[in-house]
Amino acid sequence: MPEVPQNMQQNLAHLERQAQGPSPQLGLQNYNSQDYSNSDYGKSSDGAYYSQKTGIFQDYGQRQNGDVGNRPQVFQQASGLPPPESPNFSPFPVLKQSLPNVPPTDDQREAVLEGAREAVLASNDFETQLTWAEDALAYVEIAMLNEQRVSATQPARPQTPRVEHMLKEDSMKIVTFLADQHHPKAEFLRGVWLEFGKFGYRIDKKEAFLCYSRALEKGYARAYYRIGMQYEQSNEPLKAISYYQKGVDAGDSAACYRLGMMALL
Repeated sequence: MPEVPQNMQQNLAHLERQAQGPSPQLGLQNYNSQDYSNSDYGKSSDGAYYSQKTGIFQDYGQRQNGDVGNRPQVFQQASGLPPPESPNFSPFPVLKQSLPNVPPTDDQREAVLEGAREAVLASNDFETQLTWAEDALAYVEIAMLNEQRVSATQPARPQTPRVEHMLKEDSMKIVTFLADQHHPKAEFLRGVWLEFGKFGYRIDKKEAFLCYSRALEKGYARAYYRIGMQYEQSNEPLKAISYYQKGVDAGDSAACYRLGMMALL
């Protein structure tokens, strides 16, 4: 039986975040940045807090963005003219008026993510960092899938574009660091990488199950759905149903969908 489509999962997660505010976790208990402010959460092995100047982003806080972002300023200083507007490289026309139900273009999404990057890396708000990392990796994954489709009819690009590579590297470091600190959502995200072999990870379903279990112990309800899927794929439908039902009780949309599909089919 088919799983929840990836785009549907992302839309459901987005709606949940909007409905619940800044803390998207569901289930046994909620976590936010204050829950860890008086604990070892957010500290590296040497006790340094996770910030722009310490922790895993020590070198990133001092790294410049290269020529990109500086060129318009140099152009303006040299000629006194505003920077040139970038042409539209998309086959779709640019809308003159932004409508509320029209999603942003890929270029707009990339610009927003890149524009928020420095502030995110300098922040001590772990939930904000993790939300940005999740959105950035969703964009990177879409870009990678598009490259796979395009490379079927034309030569593959020689290297990953600078901004896409930067978003991927920074986002993975955020998730990895927080997962090492046992943040439930970060543990869950790393479990997804391991289960499906994403972002350079080798497929390891056993380790993915352990990640989901640790996330579940700290109240991240979406883990009920993924553990249920693993039991279902292992031909243990009764265990799968029990986890889906727990996810339904915790209010997880994917578990509701999957339990409904099993009842329907």
